[in-house]
Amino acid sequence: MNEDDIRKKLLQYSAARKLDLSESDLATLSVMIDRDDRHMRHVVGECFKDQLCASPVVHDTFFSDAPAPKVPAHAAWIGDVAAALVAWSVSLTSHYGFGSTADASKAEAYAKTKLVPGNDELTTLGFTIYDTLFANHCGMDKLDFGIFLEADDHEQTGTLLANVLTDDAFVDKEMLGFLADPKDFYQRLQLLFYKIGRLNPGEKDRVVAFWKDLLSIDSFGSWTIYEQMQANWYSDQTFMAEVQTAIEMRTTKAWYEQASASGGVVLRDHHVKGDGVAAWLDAHHSYGFVTGNKPDNYHTVYGGYCGYSW
Repeated sequence: MNEDDIRKKLLQYSAARKLDLSESDLATLSVMIDRDDRHMRHVVGECFKDQLCASPVVHDTFFSDAPAPKVPAHAAWIGDVAAALVAWSVSLTSHYGFGSTADASKAEAYAKTKLVPGNDELTTLGFTIYDTLFANHCGMDKLDFGIFLEADDHEQTGTLLANVLTDDAFVDKEMLGFLADPKDFYQRLQLLFYKIGRLNPGEKDRVVAFWKDLLSIDSFGSWTIYEQMQANWYSDQTFMAEVQTAIEMRTTKAWYEQASASGGVVLRDHHVKGDGVAAWLDAHHSYGFVTGNKPDNYHTVYGGYCGYSW
């Protein structure tokens, strides 16, 4: 739709009712309309990252001290993605031969095929997190949206918001944003629809229909509240610190070795680095990005001294 078409549409609504709102209502609605969800999108991304770390597939080996996610999740694909991201970091380590135990390109490709908007599991999880945390994390000046939801008159507030969003003064103002940046405008508009739906679900459909008719469109496109869950927010460095910490963990283990002098066997101690990581790789060898190569991560201790700094 071009600018002339939009202006013609605006003329059709120029006779819309004038809203009779109190100063208090105007102040409330102004705050509600201006409140964006940039912080909320960040919260969604951080919660998803916490869900990855909490997955049983990787938690005990790499993230035992990680905080519990604000929204628990148990989908198997989360563990698969977490495994790929961890393996991606493992593949780029230079210590004790662990770099050869995972394939960087395969791990990266696996993770990136999962962390895309076309993945229904990702978008569904993103909206679950968003819905669950919105009330307490979509705020401005320490005033969370939950305050409006908990009010006795929240349905009335939803109706007032719906009336404002279909009022000619609001439409005229918002169209300037549409002409400047349609993509951002659709994101903002869908957030306002969502707020109406949370306050008074019965009012949402008429507002959505109003704007579809005004813009002569069938869809507003994807509402990308899950943007910080996507592949471009992850790299081989995302979990590198945790991977390196796990690899640097030293344990002492004893096993029998051939005694070169006598030809028999002898029980000897060994200093082992990243034993838990090696065990994790063995346990998850079915992933295509785990190569099956063994790390060179131990030294034999002779007479209480192994001859190496570790």
